[in-house]
Amino acid sequence: MKFIINLLLVSLLSCSSVKEMKQDTSMIKIQEVYFQKWVAGIQGGGSGIDVYLNLEESLEEGVSFNRIQIKDIETTVIQKTDDLKYVARFKTDLNQLNLDENTEKEYGNQAPQKKEIKLKEGQVKIYFTKNGQEFYKLIENVQEKPMMAYPSMKPQNNEE
Repeated sequence: MKFIINLLLVSLLSCSSVKEMKQDTSMIKIQEVYFQKWVAGIQGGGSGIDVYLNLEESLEEGVSFNRIQIKDIETTVIQKTDDLKYVARFKTDLNQLNLDENTEKEYGNQAPQKKEIKLKEGQVKIYFTKNGQEFYKLIENVQEKPMMAYPSMKPQNNEE
């Protein structure tokens, strides 16, 4: 009986040490968020989703983006284009796999990493840190812009 009480006590104490992430509603003021899918014009050239964040004002001192999630994928690749604009870049598995009759040439294909928690259509979740504490902001009704299909390049050794 004493063992069960100790086990229960230890489990309760360990639960209290877990960091709770808080939802933020005011720290980051967002003017617009939209996303755009893209695909390369050649097989294996890649594909992805770019999420564009346009802020109303610059991030406060000590605030930085950690990662961004859309649907069931997330990225830490967040590029600052200026003080008010950021782009999060997601690689998707469409058009990225090396497919060949010889399976040895397919070495390096990786299984996609998916999140357990899937966001609804039109949602984007932004994770950020302020002074060492992590927060998130859930954006609803995110618009999708038309897909960007990059043209293929002319082959380098083409005799035509």
